[in-house]
Amino acid sequence: MRKICSASILLASETLALHLSFHLGLLYFEKALLQKQYKKLDDESWFAEIEGFEGVWGNGLTVEDCCQDLLEVLEEWIILKLEDGDPLPVMDGIEIIMIYDTTKKYQSGVF
Repeated sequence: MRKICSASILLASETLALHLSFHLGLLYFEKALLQKQYKKLDDESWFAEIEGFEGVWGNGLTVEDCCQDLLEVLEEWIILKLEDGDPLPVMDGIEIIMIYDTTKKYQSGVF
């Protein structure tokens, strides 16, 4: 399977690279959340999950509570996946990976 990169950017400034990674990370979250699907349960609470993100789901008494729960679970799921070296789904050409460097423990990358 080929890896898809939406852009290849080499930046001299580490601060600029972190700033760009932060904004692309937010875009990744936004794209993932666009895939969410809500369901009202028999007990009148709400359930939501994101297609392609196995194990990521939220629940709440209101849609807003459910969405907040889903967002928190998504964030924790992504962190665990990255720490374990597991791949994340590619969202509209955006891929989040960990780049290991011998001078640092690790550096996140969004491509």
